[in-house]
Amino acid sequence: MKTRRRILVLTLAVISSTFAPAAAQESPRAARDWSAEFRQNLQGGILRFWIDHATDREYGGMIGGLDRKGNPIPPGTKSLVQQARYTLDHFVDREYGEWYNTIEPDGKITGEKTSEWKAPYHAGRACLEVIRRLREKH
Repeated sequence: MKTRRRILVLTLAVISSTFAPAAAQESPRAARDWSAEFRQNLQGGILRFWIDHATDREYGGMIGGLDRKGNPIPPGTKSLVQQARYTLDHFVDREYGEWYNTIEPDGKITGEKTSEWKAPYHAGRACLEVIRRLREKH
């Protein structure tokens, strides 16, 4: 239900921004920079709230449900999509490739990308598996 409500609010925001230029032509006082207003609200309000409150500083990852004050809504479960986004945003080395092993709760990288316990074995095996599956399809 809450997800549907969020989707409805975002849909209404997009629709209203679509019709904003027409409203601005009707009345010069109605002219507003809707894209800047939405960007500011999203970056300064919505995203800031979720970054500040949804980061699970005790166990890692992102908490999926918060009340309006930023408290986790029981049971405080986490979804795979949220964790995948968090992982992609924090563990991937976008400049040189590969993944970091560990990071601090504040996002500071503390581990190496490889060690005697982690080798590029998994990436190679993943490529071989993709090749195998592609051959099966054809």
